[in-house]
Amino acid sequence: MSTPIGHIRNPSATQGAKAALAPHPRVMTRTPADFEGLDAALAEMRAAGVSTIIIEGGDGTVREVISRAIPLWAGAAPDFAILAAGNTNLVARKAGRIDAEGAARLIAGAATARRRDVALLKLERQSLPTLRGFIMGAGAYAAATRLAQRDIGARHGAQVAQTVLRLLSSSEMRAPSQIGFAAGGGAPAPPPP
Repeated sequence: MSTPIGHIRNPSATQGAKAALAPHPRVMTRTPADFEGLDAALAEMRAAGVSTIIIEGGDGTVREVISRAIPLWAGAAPDFAILAAGNTNLVARKAGRIDAEGAARLIAGAATARRRDVALLKLERQSLPTLRGFIMGAGAYAAATRLAQRDIGARHGAQVAQTVLRLLSSSEMRAPSQIGFAAGGGAPAPPPP
């Protein structure tokens, strides 16, 4: 049997039913319920020799999988394919995405898959795990994401519009943020509010 392909599926992905992959003996599909489950699934895939991971979810799912996978594969990171199925899919629009049909071709070993190298952001934080990805939310963006996930029942465009309106009148919008930046070095000390 050829090298297995990993498939991490976010069970909360809002478009998952549209994007779902058919079961395949070459694919190790895991649907972790939390970060501990994600870490275990990625460790299992690494041990099995997976060198390609299909990420089914949105921007947050992509960030978490990439952040956790790169250290596990130490120096030889797997290839990632994004099966955009989240509420926000900005990463997939910029980095490229596959649909269920494209994933099936990738799984079958078709040579039609086009590889694209994309630069990653690396965010080192004091006392917190390093994040890697394409979009790093902070300040109002992070507050809006929390608000949308916690309080807004709508999805997609309606969720974005309701979140923006609610955030403008929210105390979270005016809450001080402690963000510091350092280029090329370690994480800076948090600045005063």
